Amino acid sequence: YDVVDAWVTSLGYRGWISWLQGDTPAALRDSDEAIETAQRLKHAFSHALALSFSGWQHQFRGDVALVRERAATASAVSHEHGFEFWIGWNAVLLGWVTSETGDSRAGARQMRDGIKQWGATGSELGKTYFLGLLAECHLKTGDYDEGLAVVEEAFQFAATSGEGFWNAELHRIKGELLVRLQRDGAEVAVCFERALEVATKQGAVTLQARVAASQARHLKISATARDPA
Repeated sequence: YDVVDAWVTSLGYRGWISWLQGDTPAALRDSDEAIETAQRLKHAFSHALALSFSGWQHQFRGDVALVRERAATASAVSHEHGFEFWIGWNAVLLGWVTSETGDSRAGARQMRDGIKQWGATGSELGKTYFLGLLAECHLKTGDYDEGLAVVEEAFQFAATSGEGFWNAELHRIKGELLVRLQRDGAEVAVCFERALEVATKQGAVTLQARVAASQARHLKISATARDPA
């Protein structure tokens, strides 16, 4: 019932890796092929997996329309067949869509509820990513201290589970939250330096670029604060 096709799963993971390594075209090809393969096999659980992995893939890219489409379809398939794991997963993604389309507080509530529903299935795989999304949502709502608490929760989980693929983003998001809280510039710089160190060590080219963008914004803000004119 919850057995997945090995090729569909492999394509999903390979797509994520390709995106992290900076090869977006290859990532999208793998994502689309995973969905097409699952549809051809007429295997509902593999189809839900392929759509859900694709939702992550498009969230990585910030494509709100495609995240909405993939997450909504995956949610429909999962509700039809009772796949609670994927229902919670896609509730988080749809919460992110809500946040991005104007109601960040409602989005944060949806995301937290989705994380709770997803966690109730006993799964924790990918928890650092989901918590990172929620923490970033708090950047939009202005609940910066709450965002920091979520980041620390994610770091604690990473430390106990060994899940480290999203650690660079967690350090970067923490730095962004500290900037909003107007914390010491040295503390902020350490977060971004750690983020860059982790991303570089992992070969996560795309995440390196995100850190560089955050560093540039921080330097611009610092320069403006020193010389308002």
